[in-house]
Amino acid sequence: MKKSIFVFSLSVACLKANIALCPSSPLYPEEGIVFAKESFATFKTGYFIDYTWKACLQNNTETESMQLSAFTQYGALALCLSDLVDLWGFVGVQKNSLKFNENNSEIKFKESAGFSWALYADGILNQWGKLQLGAGAYYASTPYQQGQLYENSSSIKTQYQYYAWGISLGFAYDYPPMAPYARIDFQKAKSRLQGQQIYSLKYPVGLAFGFISDFTHGFFADFEIKVIQVTATRLMLGLRF
Repeated sequence: MKKSIFVFSLSVACLKANIALCPSSPLYPEEGIVFAKESFATFKTGYFIDYTWKACLQNNTETESMQLSAFTQYGALALCLSDLVDLWGFVGVQKNSLKFNENNSEIKFKESAGFSWALYADGILNQWGKLQLGAGAYYASTPYQQGQLYENSSSIKTQYQYYAWGISLGFAYDYPPMAPYARIDFQKAKSRLQGQQIYSLKYPVGLAFGFISDFTHGFFADFEIKVIQVTATRLMLGLRF
């Protein structure tokens, strides 16, 4: 079961949510419910949901085939500067599960929902009419997490720490009341299982496609699908003050 524990450690890193948002998110929504549109500094709040069901995992030079899933929920607050830069803080929980075969034995892992946090900053780099080029960077961490690993009739408890950082670059096209976008993500994610082994993602680069929509009274929604690095969907609902 020792190898199973190490493979689990890698899978946890791959399943942590990528925080990157729409490349033109600092522009959305255009109107807030408190501050005037011309205000230099405003605030946003949001609810972030991410569901990941597939990732390509590698243990040293080997590739493991797994059935896995992860569900992340974050509450978020952002400081918005001049419709060009958003500085986000995320706090929430995540729960993972996975299943794979090793030496003709079925391995299962179930994780309790654990505390997680992240910091994210994004900004508009340039605009050409309705086309925007944006970039972002984030750091995320799960300081302590517990789970149960099952192999046949035996089971053991596991503890791990997780951290990741990533950068993103993408284009969005302003087509009111929404903006479709495409983004490329680079992510480095690692997990330390019981203070010993460290693993990383097989594919550090992924693609995301989505749209952000501007509703009335300061509300907005950002939906996307991610591929290559992970296969996932993400929805963020927010409000601008």
